Amino acid sequence: MAPRKQQALQAVPPEPPPPERVPIYLTVAIRTSGGAGPGVAWVPPEEAGRIITDRHGVPGEEPPRGFLDGGSPGSIITPEQLARYSRRPGQPR
Repeated sequence: MAPRKQQALQAVPPEPPPPERVPIYLTVAIRTSGGAGPGVAWVPPEEAGRIITDRHGVPGEEPPRGFLDGGSPGSIITPEQLARYSRRPGQPR
């Protein structure tokens, strides 16, 4: 009986290696296989591709520029400037 047990043990295929994971910085609060965001999560490459395509994160462990400080305030436009830029060509000023 001992030889059969050894044969049975040898017939078991080896376990596949663990899946490769890549770092991604989540910019929104979504749940991933590597944890919830925002912040760094290590996820499989396929999942990382979907997250980046959906613009929920960026590749790597660093946040995008302007993310931690709230981003740029943008330009402040006055009502006069808004009126000037919203005129159609041919309209009087």
